Amino acid sequence: MTDFKVGDHVFGTTMRGAATEQLIFSTKERGLFHRPDFVEDDVTSTLAVAGHTAAVAL
Repeated sequence: MTDFKVGDHVFGTTMRGAATEQLIFSTKERGLFHRPDFVEDDVTSTLAVAGHTAAVAL
């Protein structure tokens, strides 16, 4: 991954597994995003699940 570096605030999901503070993504993963500066970590921690729930509901 070249878009991310140590210390970046990120959020995302693998759509499998459990919640974690640390995760190793392969370079093929597409579920990792930079956290916007104006959004706190506790808020971004809910975005992946909320988005997936909405997508499934549709």
